[in-house]
Formats: sequence, C-alpha cells, structure tokens
Amino acid sequence: MPFGKFSYPSNAQVILYQRIGSVTTDRPLLLTWPDGNRKLAVLIGEGLWRWRLNEFADNGNTQMFDELFSKLIQYLSTLEEKRKFRSYPLQNEFSNAEPAVIESQVYNDLYELVYGNTIRLEIRNEQGEVSTYSYITSPGSSRYRIGGLKEGIYRFTASTSINDKKETVTGQFLVRAQNVEAQNLTADFGLLRTLSKESGGKFYTSNQWADLTADLQQTKTASLIHSEETF
Repeated sequence: MPFGKFSYPSNAQVILYQRIGSVTTDRPLLLTWPDGNRKLAVLIGEGLWRWRLNEFADNGNTQMFDELFSKLIQYLSTLEEKRKFRSYPLQNEFSNAEPAVIESQVYNDLYELVYGNTIRLEIRNEQGEVSTYSYITSPGSSRYRIGGLKEGIYRFTASTSINDKKETVTGQFLVRAQNVEAQNLTADFGLLRTLSKESGGKFYTSNQWADLTADLQQTKTASLIHSEETF
C-alpha cells in the first residue's frame, strides 16, 4: 500500500526512505529507535530477499546489501551498557624499572574500534601531584607508556570526546620498587664476553689486571658530542 499512512516514534532514525516509481518521498522505509535497553528496527515493506538478488544481477556482487544489513544486525544486537570508551592499565602492578602502559579504546555505535581520538591522561601519585599526558589513537598506537614512575599507588583519569560528548574512565595501578641487579647474583661470564664483543670492548678476568692496565694506557680517548631532544 504505497499511499498508506502510519506513525512512528519521534526519536527514530531513518536509514532508508521510500521511493514510489521515480519519486523519492519523505516517508520512512527502514528505521530504528531505542526501546528501553533494546533497539528495534522496522522495514515498511516486503520482499527483502529480492534486494540481494537484484544487486547481484546488476553488479555481480552483494556487497552493499551485506554491509548494510550485517551492520544493522550488529547495531541491534549490541547492548547500550557497553561503553564506547575504555581505558585501563595492561597490568595491575608495574615495576619502577619498566614503563606503566595504559590501553585506550574508542568504539562507534556499532561497537567497532575507531581511531583518531585524542586521549587525555591525568596521573596522580599518593602526594596528590598530577601529571598530564595527551596522545592520539591510531591502528598501531592505542597504548601510552609512562616511564620514570616511582614506587607507590597511582590513580589515573582518561578522557576523550565521542560525538561531542566527553567520556571519562578512572582507575589505578601500583608501581613496585625492583632491584634488577639483585635478581641474579651469579656472574654470567658468557653474557659478559658477548656484551664486550658486541660493544667493541674486551673481556678480562681477575688475574688479567696487568693486561687491562696496559690496554687502558694504550687507549686513546675520543671526543664525544652529546645531544638531547625534547618534544
């Protein structure tokens, strides 16, 4: 019934409009709207299965049909309580010899990962001192590493903007002091020989002090220029 009248919720989002012959109308054909904790979709029509056959007949594939309705089903099946912004430490505890790593993920309405959002991080130590960081997510960079943290409990606040709305996540992690040298008190001569060889040095044992002294006296010191860049 092309000229039938019907009403639909005011908060509905129209995905497709009806076309009668060659005339495009403002009447919905496919629309969705939230209903409490679920989402509904309504198609004002029938013969949906023909759409896919017609697309294959015209284009030799069903890419548009499959993409539209697979994403529609994915959208309908996601629950509203799923957060579109997640930020969390990769571990509950880090050592002060390694950086603390914060993972941040941003999702669209279909709960697909999206990139390009600016993430703002605020790290607060036990003394109330706050350090602020900012970075932009990308497919190969959704984690932020914070080095040089001293022993203690840290609380963080991560925030970003999604559809002009600020989303915020809070959490905490622990940094423990770690004495790396005390982990292995046995000298590893094989490792020492390898390090000296790869760095252009030499390996000496305790009964080769004379050789060490002679080599040091023959070594000419080179002038070095040190540079440091800060961004």
